[in-house]
Amino acid sequence: MGAQFQNGQFQVIIGNKVMEVDLFLQDLKEYYPQLFENIFVAQQNRIKNLQSFFQSGMDENIFNRIHIALSLVQDDASLRRIMEPTFSIQWYDLTLKQAVMEYYKMKQYQVIRPDYLDTVDDSGIEKEIIRILQTIS
Repeated sequence: MGAQFQNGQFQVIIGNKVMEVDLFLQDLKEYYPQLFENIFVAQQNRIKNLQSFFQSGMDENIFNRIHIALSLVQDDASLRRIMEPTFSIQWYDLTLKQAVMEYYKMKQYQVIRPDYLDTVDDSGIEKEIIRILQTIS
């Protein structure tokens, strides 16, 4: 479930970066409604997959009981802010990579029950975060 948690978090990061381009999506909706509909359906599927993932973790008593929709809203708001270029300047020279790593750790403590935290293998997480940040930059 640890690797799945990591993949779930990355889906949120990537999803937020896609959703960041709200003006682009408005133009797409106006001029290319079919393409917009395809993106909308993909976003809805991503949300459903994340909801199923978190519900499964809660059902297996690996994840804390959380309100899934509010957790996704928290991710959206937090990650949008972290991705803003001014964030690292305003917050004591915190790099984007450091901010995402810290957010990931905070999310682990929020979601994963304490007795399972030690089972998560984070040995490759930094490389994966770097790869994702390079992809979306």
